[in-house]
Amino acid sequence: YLASWATVPYELRFLNVPYVSQFRPIMAPDGCAPAALSMALQAVGVNPSLSYLMNNLPMAGSVPGGQAGSIYGGGFQYVITPAALTVYAQNWDKNARNISGASTTQIIAEVVTGHPVLYYGFSPYQKSGDYNRNHCHVIAGFDPNRGFEIMDPVYNTQFDRAGSAGGNSRFDHGPVYWISLSSFESEYAHQYGSEAVKRAIAF
Repeated sequence: YLASWATVPYELRFLNVPYVSQFRPIMAPDGCAPAALSMALQAVGVNPSLSYLMNNLPMAGSVPGGQAGSIYGGGFQYVITPAALTVYAQNWDKNARNISGASTTQIIAEVVTGHPVLYYGFSPYQKSGDYNRNHCHVIAGFDPNRGFEIMDPVYNTQFDRAGSAGGNSRFDHGPVYWISLSSFESEYAHQYGSEAVKRAIAF
């Protein structure tokens, strides 16, 4: 078996994605979605305030697929769905697209043509046996030798070290890190029980 992305002749590509934390300057322990959205939107040249993105995030009960539980802590159940987050993102970026179901090859194609991709994966705070992909990350670059460059908003600053958030060593890689394509596929696309896989948004 040879993964489809292994035969794609794509070249190195870095995107201009600024780091945004879900903890500073605004403390939002369950605010990965608006923080990741802020990174992706800034990368395509629009910059709504982080406080606006956080305070107006669509919530369950008022919007289908909205986030269940406050981003500021308390009662969190699940993160906003890609469909609902895409509609929200289109207030600033009409080109935002829900590409859930996209293959790794398709995501590579998005990144190398200049489109940051927000995807749903695991958190450094993930508990053993929990395979809910409830945490948003942003893909900020691609290298055929190293895989994807990932930005994770769950750290205080872009200079924090790996192992400083959550403590789950499998996913506590630091605020900006490289992940091999095989490891990415395990996080993004591997089927764990009935947990939803391949959830992503391109900008």
